[in-house]
Amino acid sequence: MIKLTDLVHQYSSLRATPYPFAIDMTAGRGLDTKYLASTHHQVLSLDIQPLAIQSTKELLQIHNIHNVTLLLADHSTFDYSKFPQIDTVIYNLGYLPGGDKTIRTSAHSTILSLQLVLPRCNIGSNIFITLYPKENNDEANEVLRFCQRLDGRLYDVIKISVVNKELAPFILQITKIL
Repeated sequence: MIKLTDLVHQYSSLRATPYPFAIDMTAGRGLDTKYLASTHHQVLSLDIQPLAIQSTKELLQIHNIHNVTLLLADHSTFDYSKFPQIDTVIYNLGYLPGGDKTIRTSAHSTILSLQLVLPRCNIGSNIFITLYPKENNDEANEVLRFCQRLDGRLYDVIKISVVNKELAPFILQITKIL
């Protein structure tokens, strides 16, 4: 099966690099943060779990990466105004791999954070959201519906999915056009 995190990284690298600022909304084990650090001058990486922040910190130390700010924070209530305008955002929804599966993202928190972040994005910026309907179909459908209602004059939204596998994970790419 296609590895969606690799696909997100490929799509996000289509523009000329390096970009000034990116946010990893779900630090997890640090793979998206590590990728963003290689293509952006500054990266903010958030998670609500200390284990995720620690895992990401260790990965960044192993690879001698120093352009990342790691914060134990909820992306749905964070004050993004203290940081530069945003060029790239990655969400990998669900739960921490190998962690407690009861601690997970929700459609509500994701939508709240999108409402905070979208106005802070530069024109041409991209937001990538990986959703897992097999794990939480309600979350996937609610986030998809929110994105479908975004103003088409301001944003393009693309859904990237594997169509021959039931409840396969999919990616939403939001591009700010105005």
